Amino acid sequence: MNGQNVVCTANQVSGRCENLILTLKPNEDGVQALNNLLAWHQPLSKGNRTPYVDLREHLGISKE
Repeated sequence: MNGQNVVCTANQVSGRCENLILTLKPNEDGVQALNNLLAWHQPLSKGNRTPYVDLREHLGISKE
């Protein structure tokens, strides 16, 4: 997408990228990044109007 490797949704296998989920760094393993994302979960508080989850730590991305 825009010349960058990404994790995104598609409506069919090898289909057009529909919704961007994650932009990968150069040489970053997309399969590993997706596995990290799918393996991580945390219950969200029902009291939050807009849930916010900082995924950087779980995806191995620095908070710079």
